[in-house]
Amino acid sequence: VGIEIVMRGASTLRVVIKRLKEGRFMAVVADVRMPTPGVKVTFLGREANVGPGVAQFARHAGVPIVPALNIREGWAHHRGVVFPAIEPDPAADKAADIQRMTQAVFDVFTEAIRRDPGQWFWYNKRWIFDPVE
Repeated sequence: VGIEIVMRGASTLRVVIKRLKEGRFMAVVADVRMPTPGVKVTFLGREANVGPGVAQFARHAGVPIVPALNIREGWAHHRGVVFPAIEPDPAADKAADIQRMTQAVFDVFTEAIRRDPGQWFWYNKRWIFDPVE
C-alpha cells in the first residue's frame, strides 16, 4: 500500500517534514507516554504526559492532523473511522498551538474509548499516567 517506516533518530523531524510537504501522509501512534517532559494533556479524565510529535509535524509542515481509529468488528473484520481534521494555526503561539492540537487528538481518543472501552488495549509497560521521571 506504499507505507514506509521512518525510524526514530537525529534526522526524524527533517525526514517527516519533507515527506509531509511532498503530500505523503504519516501515521503516528499518539497515546505513548513520554518519560521526560512533553505535552500535558487530559486523557480519560487524568493528566498524561505525551509527545508533541504529531502536532510539531503538522505545524512545521503546515498540514492538518486527521485523527483516525481502526474499529474491530468481530475477529476478522475492521472498520476505519476518520474524524474531522485538526488544523495548525500559524498565527498562534507555537507552544500553545502544539498544546491545543495535541489535546484535540486526545479528546477524540477519550470520547472513542469511553464509547467502547474494549477497543483500546494498551500493553506497553510505560503506562501513560505514570509520573514523569
